[in-house]
Amino acid sequence: MSDFEHNPGNFSLFRNRNPKSEKAPSHTGSAKIALPDGGEMKLELAAWLKEKNGKKYFSGTIKEPEEKWEGSYQEQQATVDEDEDVPF
Repeated sequence: MSDFEHNPGNFSLFRNRNPKSEKAPSHTGSAKIALPDGGEMKLELAAWLKEKNGKKYFSGTIKEPEEKWEGSYQEQQATVDEDEDVPF
C-alpha cells in the first residue's frame, strides 16, 4: 500500500493498473479506524468493479495488513509451542 498516513475514519482507494491475474482486485487501498479503547487500526482494502442488471458497483474485502497477520501467526505458534503439555 501507500506510505501515506490516514486520519482515523478515512481511506484511499486506487485503480490497480497492473493486475497480476484476472482475479486480482481492480482497486486497492488502505484505511485507518479508531478503536473503542482509543487505539487505531490500519487496514488494507481490495475492491472489484462489478456489474449486475446494468448497474456498476464495488465489491470488496477489508483486512489487517499482511505483516500484521504474519506477526500474529508467529506469536500464536510461539504460544502453542510453550503449551505443549495441553492435552488437546
